[in-house]
Amino acid sequence: MIPIHPAIPTKALSPSCQPIRRLLFHYNSRNNSDMLAHKLSLQKAALSRLYARHLLTLAAAVATAEHARRNFKVNSTLCETIAKPSEWSSGIDLFERRAEFGKQISSLGSTKLSRVWAAGSRIVSLSLLACPLFVLTPLAALAGKDSKIDKFTWEYALWSIEQAGPTFIKLTQWASTRNDLFSAEFVSNFSRLQDETRGHSWNETVKLLTKTFGADYDGLLQLDTTPIGSGCIAQVYRATLQKPTSLHPKGAQVAVKVQHPHILHKVCVDFYILNKITAFLESIPFFHMDYLSIKDSVDQFRDIMLPQLDLRVEAANLSRFRRDFANEDQVTFPQPIH
Repeated sequence: MIPIHPAIPTKALSPSCQPIRRLLFHYNSRNNSDMLAHKLSLQKAALSRLYARHLLTLAAAVATAEHARRNFKVNSTLCETIAKPSEWSSGIDLFERRAEFGKQISSLGSTKLSRVWAAGSRIVSLSLLACPLFVLTPLAALAGKDSKIDKFTWEYALWSIEQAGPTFIKLTQWASTRNDLFSAEFVSNFSRLQDETRGHSWNETVKLLTKTFGADYDGLLQLDTTPIGSGCIAQVYRATLQKPTSLHPKGAQVAVKVQHPHILHKVCVDFYILNKITAFLESIPFFHMDYLSIKDSVDQFRDIMLPQLDLRVEAANLSRFRRDFANEDQVTFPQPIH
Protein backbone atom coordinates (compact mmCIF):
# COMPACT_ATOMS: atom_id res chain seq x y z
CA MET A 1 0.00 0.00 0.00
CA ILE A 2 1.42 3.41 -1.01
CA PRO A 3 1.86 5.71 1.97
CA ILE A 4 0.14 9.09 1.67
CA HIS A 5 1.91 12.14 2.97
CA PRO A 6 -0.24 14.31 5.23
CA ALA A 7 -1.50 17.59 3.82
CA ILE A 8 0.83 20.57 4.24
CA PRO A 9 -0.64 24.06 4.66
CA THR A 10 0.28 26.34 1.75
CA LYS A 11 1.34 29.05 4.18
CA ALA A 12 4.10 26.75 5.37
CA LEU A 13 5.69 26.73 1.91
CA SER A 14 8.77 28.84 1.27
CA PRO A 15 8.51 32.06 -0.80
CA SER A 16 10.12 30.26 -3.71
CA CYS A 17 7.05 27.97 -3.89
CA GLN A 18 4.51 30.82 -4.14
CA PRO A 19 4.43 30.88 -8.00
CA ILE A 20 3.69 27.17 -7.99
CA ARG A 21 0.91 27.82 -5.48
CA ARG A 22 -0.70 30.48 -7.72
CA LEU A 23 -0.45 28.14 -10.72
CA LEU A 24 -2.17 25.31 -8.86
CA PHE A 25 -4.95 27.67 -7.69
CA HIS A 26 -5.58 28.89 -11.24
CA TYR A 27 -5.72 25.32 -12.53
CA ASN A 28 -8.16 24.24 -9.82
CA SER A 29 -10.43 27.26 -10.42
CA ARG A 30 -10.60 26.56 -14.15
CA ASN A 31 -11.24 22.89 -13.48
CA ASN A 32 -14.07 23.76 -11.04
CA SER A 33 -15.72 26.11 -13.55
CA ASP A 34 -15.60 23.39 -16.21
CA MET A 35 -17.21 20.90 -13.86
CA LEU A 36 -19.89 23.43 -12.91
CA ALA A 37 -20.66 24.13 -16.55
CA HIS A 38 -20.88 20.39 -17.23
CA LYS A 39 -23.32 19.91 -14.34
CA LEU A 40 -25.45 22.81 -15.56
CA SER A 41 -25.62 21.32 -19.04
CA LEU A 42 -26.71 17.97 -17.59
CA GLN A 43 -29.42 19.65 -15.52
CA LYS A 44 -30.68 21.58 -18.55
CA ALA A 45 -30.86 18.37 -20.55
CA ALA A 46 -32.78 16.64 -17.76
CA LEU A 47 -35.25 19.54 -17.49
CA SER A 48 -35.73 19.51 -21.26
CA ARG A 49 -36.53 15.80 -21.22
CA LEU A 50 -38.94 16.28 -18.30
CA TYR A 51 -40.68 19.16 -20.07
CA ALA A 52 -41.01 17.12 -23.25
CA ARG A 53 -42.46 14.22 -21.27
CA HIS A 54 -45.09 16.50 -19.70
CA LEU A 55 -46.00 17.86 -23.12
CA LEU A 56 -46.52 14.32 -24.42
CA THR A 57 -48.67 13.48 -21.37
CA LEU A 58 -50.85 16.56 -21.90
CA ALA A 59 -51.19 15.78 -25.60
CA ALA A 60 -52.28 12.22 -24.80
CA ALA A 61 -54.81 13.48 -22.25
CA VAL A 62 -56.27 15.96 -24.76
CA ALA A 63 -56.53 13.24 -27.40
CA THR A 64 -58.25 10.89 -24.94
CA ALA A 65 -60.73 13.57 -23.88
CA GLU A 66 -61.55 14.40 -27.49
CA HIS A 67 -62.08 10.71 -28.28
CA ALA A 68 -64.35 10.32 -25.24
CA ARG A 69 -66.31 13.43 -26.21
CA ARG A 70 -66.95 12.10 -29.70
CA ASN A 71 -68.02 8.70 -28.37
CA PHE A 72 -70.32 10.34 -25.82
CA LYS A 73 -71.91 12.42 -28.54
CA VAL A 74 -72.51 9.33 -30.67
CA ASN A 75 -73.86 7.30 -27.73
CA SER A 76 -76.14 10.11 -26.60
CA THR A 77 -77.50 10.35 -30.13
CA LEU A 78 -78.20 6.62 -30.09
CA CYS A 79 -79.81 6.81 -26.65
CA GLU A 80 -82.16 9.53 -27.84
CA THR A 81 -83.54 7.14 -30.46
CA ILE A 82 -84.29 4.47 -27.79
CA ALA A 83 -87.59 5.01 -26.02
CA LYS A 84 -87.40 4.85 -22.24
CA PRO A 85 -89.88 2.64 -20.36
CA SER A 86 -93.15 4.39 -19.63
CA GLU A 87 -92.85 3.78 -15.90
CA TRP A 88 -89.63 5.81 -15.84
CA SER A 89 -91.50 8.97 -16.79
CA SER A 90 -93.45 9.20 -13.57
CA GLY A 91 -93.09 12.94 -13.27
CA ILE A 92 -91.39 12.61 -9.87
CA ASP A 93 -88.26 14.67 -9.35
CA LEU A 94 -86.37 14.25 -6.09
CA PHE A 95 -84.93 17.75 -6.47
CA GLU A 96 -88.48 19.08 -6.62
CA ARG A 97 -89.32 17.06 -3.52
CA ARG A 98 -86.36 18.64 -1.71
CA ALA A 99 -87.53 22.06 -2.87
CA GLU A 100 -91.01 21.24 -1.58
CA PHE A 101 -89.44 20.17 1.69
CA GLY A 102 -87.73 23.56 1.88
CA LYS A 103 -91.07 25.28 1.26
CA GLN A 104 -92.64 23.24 4.04
CA ILE A 105 -89.85 24.30 6.39
CA SER A 106 -90.33 27.93 5.37
CA SER A 107 -94.06 27.50 6.01
CA LEU A 108 -93.24 26.92 9.66
CA GLY A 109 -93.19 30.67 9.89
CA SER A 110 -92.19 33.73 7.92
CA THR A 111 -90.24 35.10 10.88
CA LYS A 112 -87.61 33.57 13.07
CA LEU A 113 -89.85 33.90 16.11
CA SER A 114 -92.64 31.87 14.48
CA ARG A 115 -90.20 29.13 13.43
CA VAL A 116 -88.78 29.01 16.94
CA TRP A 117 -92.34 28.79 18.28
CA ALA A 118 -93.14 25.83 15.98
CA ALA A 119 -89.90 24.07 16.93
CA GLY A 120 -90.39 24.88 20.62
CA SER A 121 -93.93 23.49 20.59
CA ARG A 122 -92.64 20.29 19.03
CA ILE A 123 -89.85 20.03 21.60
CA VAL A 124 -92.34 20.52 24.44
CA SER A 125 -94.63 17.77 23.12
CA LEU A 126 -91.68 15.39 22.71
CA SER A 127 -90.45 16.26 26.21
CA LEU A 128 -93.85 15.48 27.69
CA LEU A 129 -93.70 12.07 26.04
CA ALA A 130 -90.20 11.43 27.38
CA CYS A 131 -90.68 12.74 30.94
CA PRO A 132 -92.37 9.60 32.34
CA LEU A 133 -89.39 7.55 31.17
CA PHE A 134 -87.12 9.49 33.54
CA VAL A 135 -89.22 8.10 36.40
CA LEU A 136 -90.05 4.66 35.02
CA THR A 137 -86.51 3.72 33.93
CA PRO A 138 -84.86 3.81 37.41
CA LEU A 139 -87.91 2.13 38.96
CA ALA A 140 -87.71 -0.66 36.38
CA ALA A 141 -83.98 -1.06 37.08
CA LEU A 142 -84.69 -1.43 40.81
CA ALA A 143 -87.56 -3.86 40.26
CA GLY A 144 -85.50 -6.04 37.95
CA LYS A 145 -86.19 -7.67 34.61
CA ASP A 146 -89.50 -9.41 33.88
CA SER A 147 -91.22 -7.36 36.56
CA LYS A 148 -94.52 -5.64 35.88
CA ILE A 149 -93.01 -2.17 35.99
CA ASP A 150 -90.22 -3.25 33.64
CA LYS A 151 -92.74 -4.53 31.09
CA PHE A 152 -94.83 -1.39 31.52
CA THR A 153 -91.74 0.78 30.92
CA TRP A 154 -90.97 -0.95 27.63
CA GLU A 155 -94.61 -0.73 26.56
CA TYR A 156 -94.72 2.97 27.35
CA ALA A 157 -91.44 3.58 25.50
CA LEU A 158 -92.88 1.81 22.45
CA TRP A 159 -96.10 3.82 22.65
CA SER A 160 -94.27 7.15 23.09
CA ILE A 161 -92.10 6.52 20.02
CA GLU A 162 -95.20 5.75 17.96
CA GLN A 163 -96.78 8.97 19.18
CA ALA A 164 -93.60 10.93 18.42
CA GLY A 165 -94.05 10.43 14.69
CA PRO A 166 -92.41 8.87 11.63
CA THR A 167 -88.96 10.39 12.12
CA PHE A 168 -88.43 8.72 15.48
CA ILE A 169 -90.12 5.51 14.36
CA LYS A 170 -87.67 5.26 11.46
CA LEU A 171 -84.71 5.89 13.77
CA THR A 172 -85.94 3.22 16.18
CA GLN A 173 -86.53 0.78 13.34
CA TRP A 174 -82.92 1.25 12.29
CA ALA A 175 -81.68 0.93 15.88
CA SER A 176 -83.63 -2.30 16.42
CA THR A 177 -81.63 -3.92 13.60
CA ARG A 178 -78.27 -3.06 15.20
CA ASN A 179 -77.86 -5.74 17.84
CA ASP A 180 -74.14 -4.95 17.78
CA LEU A 181 -74.84 -1.49 19.22
CA PHE A 182 -77.87 -2.05 21.45
CA SER A 183 -78.87 -4.66 24.00
CA ALA A 184 -80.88 -7.75 23.15
CA GLU A 185 -83.74 -6.49 25.32
CA PHE A 186 -83.82 -3.21 23.39
CA VAL A 187 -83.84 -5.02 20.04
CA SER A 188 -86.53 -7.53 21.05
CA ASN A 189 -88.91 -4.86 22.36
CA PHE A 190 -88.54 -2.32 19.56
CA SER A 191 -88.32 -4.79 16.67
CA ARG A 192 -92.14 -4.85 16.72
CA LEU A 193 -92.04 -1.45 15.02
CA GLN A 194 -90.65 -3.11 11.90
CA ASP A 195 -93.88 -5.05 11.35
CA GLU A 196 -96.70 -2.97 12.81
CA THR A 197 -97.29 0.48 14.25
CA ARG A 198 -100.36 2.22 15.60
CA GLY A 199 -102.29 3.98 12.85
CA HIS A 200 -104.69 6.89 12.73
CA SER A 201 -108.45 6.75 13.25
CA TRP A 202 -111.10 6.01 10.64
CA ASN A 203 -112.38 9.59 10.88
CA GLU A 204 -108.97 10.85 9.78
CA THR A 205 -109.09 8.45 6.83
CA VAL A 206 -112.52 9.75 5.81
CA LYS A 207 -111.19 13.32 5.85
CA LEU A 208 -108.23 12.37 3.66
CA LEU A 209 -110.40 10.43 1.19
CA THR A 210 -112.87 13.31 0.97
CA LYS A 211 -110.04 15.77 0.36
CA THR A 212 -108.57 13.60 -2.40
CA PHE A 213 -111.62 12.14 -4.20
CA GLY A 214 -114.43 14.36 -2.99
CA ALA A 215 -117.45 13.63 -0.82
CA ASP A 216 -118.65 10.88 -3.20
CA TYR A 217 -115.55 8.70 -2.80
CA ASP A 218 -117.91 5.82 -1.98
CA GLY A 219 -118.75 5.73 -5.67
CA LEU A 220 -115.15 4.77 -6.43
CA LEU A 221 -114.09 2.64 -3.49
CA GLN A 222 -115.81 0.82 -0.68
CA LEU A 223 -113.32 0.49 2.18
CA ASP A 224 -113.36 -1.64 5.28
CA THR A 225 -113.23 0.51 8.38
CA THR A 226 -110.50 -1.60 9.99
CA PRO A 227 -106.99 -1.37 8.49
CA ILE A 228 -105.17 -4.59 7.70
CA GLY A 229 -101.77 -3.07 8.47
CA SER A 230 -100.08 0.17 9.45
CA GLY A 231 -96.57 1.57 9.10
CA CYS A 232 -94.89 4.80 10.11
CA ILE A 233 -95.84 6.48 6.80
CA ALA A 234 -99.26 5.06 5.93
CA GLN A 235 -101.80 2.34 6.69
CA VAL A 236 -103.52 -0.12 4.35
CA TYR A 237 -107.23 -0.88 3.96
CA ARG A 238 -109.02 -3.64 2.07
CA ALA A 239 -111.39 -2.13 -0.49
CA THR A 240 -113.70 -3.04 -3.38
CA LEU A 241 -113.77 -1.18 -6.68
CA GLN A 242 -117.16 0.36 -7.41
CA LYS A 243 -116.18 1.34 -10.96
CA PRO A 244 -114.17 -0.68 -13.52
CA THR A 245 -110.69 0.45 -14.52
CA SER A 246 -108.53 -0.35 -17.53
CA LEU A 247 -106.97 -3.25 -15.63
CA HIS A 248 -109.61 -4.38 -13.12
CA PRO A 249 -113.36 -4.95 -13.38
CA LYS A 250 -115.98 -3.65 -11.01
CA GLY A 251 -116.01 -5.52 -7.71
CA ALA A 252 -112.30 -6.35 -7.75
CA GLN A 253 -110.60 -6.54 -4.36
CA VAL A 254 -107.82 -3.96 -3.97
CA ALA A 255 -105.60 -2.57 -1.22
CA VAL A 256 -105.72 1.17 -0.53
CA LYS A 257 -102.76 2.83 1.15
CA VAL A 258 -103.67 5.99 3.07
CA GLN A 259 -100.92 8.28 4.34
CA HIS A 260 -101.05 9.41 7.95
CA PRO A 261 -102.36 12.99 8.36
CA HIS A 262 -99.96 15.93 8.75
CA ILE A 263 -96.98 13.62 8.32
CA LEU A 264 -94.97 15.97 6.09
CA HIS A 265 -95.31 18.84 8.55
CA LYS A 266 -94.10 16.65 11.42
CA VAL A 267 -91.09 15.48 9.43
CA CYS A 268 -90.22 19.04 8.43
CA VAL A 269 -90.32 20.26 12.02
CA ASP A 270 -88.28 17.28 13.23
CA PHE A 271 -85.52 17.79 10.68
CA TYR A 272 -85.55 21.54 11.31
CA ILE A 273 -84.85 20.82 14.98
CA LEU A 274 -82.24 18.15 14.21
CA ASN A 275 -80.41 20.44 11.79
CA LYS A 276 -80.28 23.24 14.35
CA ILE A 277 -79.04 20.90 17.10
CA THR A 278 -76.34 19.27 14.97
CA ALA A 279 -75.17 22.64 13.62
CA PHE A 280 -74.86 23.94 17.18
CA LEU A 281 -72.91 20.87 18.32
CA GLU A 282 -70.50 21.14 15.39
CA SER A 283 -69.92 24.83 16.13
CA ILE A 284 -68.58 24.13 19.64
CA PRO A 285 -64.77 24.33 19.22
CA PHE A 286 -63.70 22.07 22.09
CA PHE A 287 -65.97 19.13 21.26
CA HIS A 288 -64.68 18.66 17.68
CA MET A 289 -68.05 17.24 16.67
CA ASP A 290 -67.51 18.43 13.10
CA TYR A 291 -65.18 15.47 12.55
CA LEU A 292 -68.16 13.14 13.08
CA SER A 293 -70.20 14.88 10.32
CA ILE A 294 -73.41 14.43 12.27
CA LYS A 295 -75.13 17.21 10.32
CA ASP A 296 -74.28 15.44 7.06
CA SER A 297 -75.70 12.23 8.52
CA VAL A 298 -78.95 14.03 9.34
CA ASP A 299 -79.10 15.41 5.79
CA GLN A 300 -78.54 11.94 4.34
CA PHE A 301 -81.27 10.52 6.55
CA ARG A 302 -83.58 13.30 5.37
CA ASP A 303 -82.83 12.57 1.69
CA ILE A 304 -83.56 8.88 2.26
CA MET A 305 -86.81 9.54 4.08
CA LEU A 306 -88.23 12.24 1.81
CA PRO A 307 -89.00 9.93 -1.17
CA GLN A 308 -90.84 7.57 1.18
CA LEU A 309 -93.34 10.34 1.95
CA ASP A 310 -94.42 10.39 -1.71
CA LEU A 311 -96.44 7.26 -2.47
CA ARG A 312 -96.06 7.95 -6.21
CA VAL A 313 -92.39 6.99 -5.88
CA GLU A 314 -93.43 3.64 -4.43
CA ALA A 315 -95.96 3.13 -7.24
CA ALA A 316 -93.31 3.87 -9.87
CA ASN A 317 -90.90 1.42 -8.23
CA LEU A 318 -93.58 -1.29 -8.16
CA SER A 319 -94.28 -0.79 -11.86
CA ARG A 320 -90.60 -1.09 -12.65
CA PHE A 321 -90.23 -4.22 -10.51
CA ARG A 322 -93.17 -5.81 -12.33
CA ARG A 323 -91.46 -5.11 -15.64
CA ASP A 324 -88.05 -6.38 -14.51
CA PHE A 325 -89.46 -9.59 -12.98
CA ALA A 326 -92.16 -10.24 -15.56
CA ASN A 327 -90.64 -13.64 -16.49
CA GLU A 328 -90.26 -14.82 -12.88
CA ASP A 329 -93.12 -17.04 -11.75
CA GLN A 330 -92.01 -17.17 -8.11
CA VAL A 331 -91.74 -13.38 -7.68
CA THR A 332 -94.71 -11.04 -7.85
CA PHE A 333 -95.38 -7.40 -6.98
CA PRO A 334 -98.64 -5.47 -6.51
CA GLN A 335 -99.95 -3.63 -9.54
CA PRO A 336 -100.55 0.07 -8.82
CA ILE A 337 -103.79 1.63 -10.06
CA HIS A 338 -103.25 5.20 -11.20
